[in-house]
Amino acid sequence: MLGLGGMVDSYQEGYNLAKQALDSGKCLHKFAEMVESQGGDPRVVYDLNKIPLPKYRKTMYSPIDGIIEDIDAHEIGIASVKLGAGRHYADDEVDFCAGLLLHKKVGSRVKKGEPIFTAFASDVASLEEPEDRLNDGYDRAEGSFLINPDCSHVVIKEKKLIEYFVDRTGVQPFEIIK
Repeated sequence: MLGLGGMVDSYQEGYNLAKQALDSGKCLHKFAEMVESQGGDPRVVYDLNKIPLPKYRKTMYSPIDGIIEDIDAHEIGIASVKLGAGRHYADDEVDFCAGLLLHKKVGSRVKKGEPIFTAFASDVASLEEPEDRLNDGYDRAEGSFLINPDCSHVVIKEKKLIEYFVDRTGVQPFEIIK
C-alpha cells in the first residue's frame, strides 16, 4: 500500500517504514484512535484486561490422535457470524465478545482430548437465545476441521498466509525479508 500510494519506491523501503511505525508504537496509537472513532473504548488497546469477557464459551476437543488436515475458512466465517461476531445485514448488531479462538492450525498434530478451538458469545439483542446461538456456531465450526488419524505417511504442507502481492509493476510472489 505504501508503494501504491507513492510513499516508497521499493518493497524493502516499505517494509522498513512499516517496521519502524510498528516498533515506535505509532501503529498502536493509530489503532486506538480507530477503536475510539467507532465507539469503542481505546483503553483496551493498551490494557487487554479492560476487554469485556464473553458470558458463554465452549471448547471442542480432539476426539482422536491425528493431524489437522484441513480447516474450512468459509465455515469458520459463517460460524463466527452465527456466534454474533459478524453481520448478515448491515444493521445487524455485533457481539464484540463473540468469536472463535483456533488452538490448532493446518498441519498441527493433536492428541485425543487436546483443545482444537474455543467458541465465545455473550448477550446481545438477537432473535435466538445466546446459548442456542453459541451451540449453533460451535456445531458449524466443529464441522470445519478435518482430523486424520496420525499416520507416519501423512505429510501436510503448511499453507502460505500470503502467496502474492500487487504493486505498480503487477503481481509478485511474496517472500519474507528478514
